[in-house]
Amino acid sequence: MFTFSLQRKLPYKKMLIVTGILLAFVLVVMVGQTARTMQGTGWLPITPAPVDVPYWSGLRFGVFPTWETLGAQVVAFAFVVGSYVIAQEVKVKRPRRRAREAGASAPDREHATV
Repeated sequence: MFTFSLQRKLPYKKMLIVTGILLAFVLVVMVGQTARTMQGTGWLPITPAPVDVPYWSGLRFGVFPTWETLGAQVVAFAFVVGSYVIAQEVKVKRPRRRAREAGASAPDREHATV
C-alpha cells in the first residue's frame, strides 16, 4: 500500500537479483547443515579437512571443516551459478548472437541474388 500511495516504480530486476543471491546463500547454508546432520547419523563419512574454521561458522553459516560438507556446499553453489549462466546463455546471449548473425548475413544474401 505504501508503494502504491507514493506511486513509485520499484526496481524489480535489482530486487530479483538480490533475492536470488540471498536464496543461493540460504541454499549453501542449508546444504552444509544437512550434510553435517547426515554425518552425525552415519549416512556420510567424516573426513576432516585441513581448514580451521571457528565454531560459530558452523552454527550460523553451516561451514564445517570436513571435506563432505565443504564439497556439498561447493557443488550446490556451482549448481546455482551454473544454472544462472545457462539461463543467461539460452534467454539472452544466444538470441542476441543469432540476431547479429542474421543481420550480418542479410546483406550478403542480397548481393548473392542480384
